[in-house]
Amino acid sequence: RKVLEHREAATGSTAFRRAGVLSRHANLRDPRLVLDGPHPPEVLEDLPVQTERPRAPRPTRDEWRAIGGRQGDAVARRQLLAAGLASSVIGDLCGRRELWIRHPGVYAIGRPDLSPYGEGWAAYLATRGRGSAPHVRALGARSALAAIGVCLPPRVPLVVVENAEIAVPGVVTVRTRELPRQDLLVDAAGLWCTAWPRSLLDTAPRASIAELEDVLARLADRGLLDLGVLDARLDDAGRGRHGVAKLRCALEPYRGLSPGEHRSLLERLADRALRTAGLPTPEINGPVVLPDGRTVLVDLLLREQRIAIEVDGRAFHERVAAFESDRIRDRQLQRLGFSVPRFTWWEVKRRPEALVADVRALLERPPARGDRGPSG
Repeated sequence: RKVLEHREAATGSTAFRRAGVLSRHANLRDPRLVLDGPHPPEVLEDLPVQTERPRAPRPTRDEWRAIGGRQGDAVARRQLLAAGLASSVIGDLCGRRELWIRHPGVYAIGRPDLSPYGEGWAAYLATRGRGSAPHVRALGARSALAAIGVCLPPRVPLVVVENAEIAVPGVVTVRTRELPRQDLLVDAAGLWCTAWPRSLLDTAPRASIAELEDVLARLADRGLLDLGVLDARLDDAGRGRHGVAKLRCALEPYRGLSPGEHRSLLERLADRALRTAGLPTPEINGPVVLPDGRTVLVDLLLREQRIAIEVDGRAFHERVAAFESDRIRDRQLQRLGFSVPRFTWWEVKRRPEALVADVRALLERPPARGDRGPSG
C-alpha cells in the first residue's frame, strides 16, 4: 500500500484509483506494480481480483453435541470454535440453556450437572491450554478413581500437573515434580488419569479404612486389583507416608487369596464366618438348575439344608438390571424349595455375627410340608 501511494504521488497518475487497485486486488506485491512510470489500464485489468473466502458450513446440533458425547457431555469452548461454531452462536446456546458453564471455557451440554466421568472431563478440559507452556496433566486421587467407576467423585475435582502451577476456578490443581508414564493411563476418549495404584495411594491419607475397603472391593469386582503391583507401590512409598498403614489394613482380607479369588472376596469372608461359628461348610459358587432350564451359581450353597446364601457387593448391587435379575432368580430358587437370604457388603464386612445368626435360625427351623428336593 505504501509503495502504491508513493508511485501515485510521484507520477500523478490516477489509474490506480480508477482501477480500484487498493481495494480490489489482493496481491499488492505483484512485480507489475513496482515498475517505474504510470501503469496502463490493460496491466491493471490483468491483476488478480480478491474474492471473499467461502465460509465453512455451520455444524449441525447433532455434530457439535457428539463432541461432548464422547466426553461425558463436557465440551471446551475451543472445541466448539474448531468445529465451526461462532462465539455469538455459543453465547446464544448458553442463553437457550443448551450449554451450561462448568468452568471458564468449559460447558456442560443439555443440563447443569454431569456424571462423575463428565465432571472429570470438565476439570481436565479446564486445565488444558493453561500456563505458559504445555505440561503433562491428568486427573488424580479420588477424581481418577471416580472416572473409572470405583469411587464416588470428590466435591471439587483434582488435576495433577507436572512441574507447573496452574490456577483454575473450581478445580484443585496439584503440582508434582514428575508424572512417570507408568503412572498414567488414557482411556478410549482421550481422558488422562493417574493409574489406579497411584490414585489409591494419593487418596489414602484423607480416606477412612472403610472407604478404602470399598474401593478395593470395586477394583476386585472389575478385575483390576493386582496385589503385587500395589504392594510394590506401598514398599516404594515407605512407612512414613500418610495413608500407607490404613491401606495395608484394608488389604489384609485379600492376603492368601489367588488373583482369581479376589472377585469372590465377600463370599470367602462369609464362608470364614460360617466356619468359625461351627456351621455346615457351604459350596462356594455352587451350581443349581432353575425351573426355566438355566444353571446359576449361588454364592454360598447349603444344598442339603436347601439354603442359597447370596452376598451382594456394592458395585454389583448398584446396577438396576442386576437387581431385577437377582429377584427373578430368587423367586425361581424359592420354587425349588430353597431359602434365599441376602447379605450386603456392609453386613459381611462389619456385622458377620448377624449373618451367622440368620443362617443358624434357618438351619434350626422345622422343615415345611411338601418341600421339594433341590435340583442340580
